[in-house]
Amino acid sequence: MALVVLALALMATAAVVWGSPARGATEGGQTQDPPLAAAASDAGAQAAGVQAAGVQAPVSFPGQVGEIVENRTEQRVPTRRYRGSQRFDTAGLIATDAFDDPTHAVLARGDLFPDALSGSFLAGQLDAPILLTATDRLTGDTLSALDALAPDRVTLVGGEAAIGPEVVDQLTQRGFATERVGGADRFETASKVATLDDATVGQRDGHGPTAIVARADEFADALVAGTLSYTADFPLLLTGGEQLHPATESALQQRAIEHAIVPGGSTAVSDDVVDEIEALGIDVQRVAGPDRVATSVAFAQFMREELGFGLDRLNAAIGT
Repeated sequence: MALVVLALALMATAAVVWGSPARGATEGGQTQDPPLAAAASDAGAQAAGVQAAGVQAPVSFPGQVGEIVENRTEQRVPTRRYRGSQRFDTAGLIATDAFDDPTHAVLARGDLFPDALSGSFLAGQLDAPILLTATDRLTGDTLSALDALAPDRVTLVGGEAAIGPEVVDQLTQRGFATERVGGADRFETASKVATLDDATVGQRDGHGPTAIVARADEFADALVAGTLSYTADFPLLLTGGEQLHPATESALQQRAIEHAIVPGGSTAVSDDVVDEIEALGIDVQRVAGPDRVATSVAFAQFMREELGFGLDRLNAAIGT
């Protein structure tokens, strides 16, 4: 039975982290709780996303903003809805429900997607939730989630233009140790996350050290690969659609990547970019459909059929 997560686009990273096969989520090889489907607050996306996953969409979700609402009887797939008032609140609900006493938390800006998505690799390394922040301040919802989680350290993803020093000051005043991983732009930030000294790069069987390379100007393709980055320890790097970014090329070489997975068709990441990656001696596998929804389905099938992932839990998010 599938776990379907329906989340607002910029909340999708936190949803992906919640919905992935979390470390410690099983006992004796069996999932402790019955699989659930989780949904955020957009009813239209709820119906479209669930139907795209091949299951019957629920008619409605009861509950108030700020609640976690479960529904196990009205549809074939049990569901859990994280009903936040906005992305910061929804991220906090997901994080505090999914994580118990984490030692780390990852913090990314909430108004743009790239740092949160490339931060999936870091969150997987640290077994940490991802929370969202405004550039110049922490919202009350995020502060409440941090107080409830009580991590020893908060890692900020992005430079000071993404998360300003005011946020660091707030965290310090609350007693949280902080560190920052960031570059001059989204490409450099993703590269720095991928090349952290104590990070371990996962290997795909038969292919060697593996990374994911996704387009940087649209969230959808990087989003569908976020769960894989988190669970398999594959760095998620970003590129321009027509040319491989120098920071991405450098990270691929520093990490001695032998295999790259590219989500999306040639209109997302051009064949020229694939040729540049292959010129580095890296084997490339493109996973794509005719549009972003079809690409997400193709990627789920790829994870199941070629990487051995089960479908006890399936993530879905708004694709527009």
